[in-house]
Amino acid sequence: MINGQVVTTNPLQIPSLFGADYATTSHLAFILFSLMFVLAVLHENILGMSGEASYTNLFVRVLLVVSLLVFYEEFFRWIVYSLDLLADSIFSRSQYEDTLKAVFKAIEEEKDTGFLGWRFVIKGMNSVTQHIALALLWVLRLLRFVLLSILYIFGPLAVAASVFSPAAKAVFFWLKSLVEVSLWRVLLSILLKVISTMNLTAIYYTENVNNVAVFAANILFIVLLILVPLISKQIVSGGTVGGSGSIALGVVAHTLSKLLPKRGHR
Repeated sequence: MINGQVVTTNPLQIPSLFGADYATTSHLAFILFSLMFVLAVLHENILGMSGEASYTNLFVRVLLVVSLLVFYEEFFRWIVYSLDLLADSIFSRSQYEDTLKAVFKAIEEEKDTGFLGWRFVIKGMNSVTQHIALALLWVLRLLRFVLLSILYIFGPLAVAASVFSPAAKAVFFWLKSLVEVSLWRVLLSILLKVISTMNLTAIYYTENVNNVAVFAANILFIVLLILVPLISKQIVSGGTVGGSGSIALGVVAHTLSKLLPKRGHR
């Protein structure tokens, strides 16, 4: 229990769960804002001696910082809710639960035939993948909740400090981190939709599926799940995700080389 609330991993509940902590940092933020505002004015006066001052920029910064501090909770909820809504529109939690039921039902009904053949391997791989995915999803969801909670609690301090132009990077770091961590769920939804569709197809339409490709895709899926934080960072930072893809493909290639029999060997 936190502040009389039931502990949850729903990030939209963070403001109510950590209301007391936010109230403390919010008060500190307004004190910090006052100090930073004085420094900002002095800084502009010093720059004014060389004709480089811009009081208009200072006014805009003050307006933005005060507005963000006043509407901080609404802004936080809007960022998180918007990306969660996007994730649900791609692949909702109920869809994933339905996929899990379908996969495990198919396995229980022994739809695949043959023992120690590729169909048997694919059936087992689907089951293993779904179990690993459940574990990784729980870990990522918990880690996402913890990181968003930290950002929510200490965010006001970063916002308040940014009124002083040399410290303006603090709010950009906070905002980038907020979007980056919130984006995890969108990436997870994309991965889940792709692999769920492929696994269901592999189970119900085995005659039309390349089993080796499905096997490789399951390994790739697990690797990409682990790389979700890195991929999100690359997207938000304006970098490319090619590096993450190369890492994932390298792991898959190495795994397949170990698991698949080599030609020329009996």
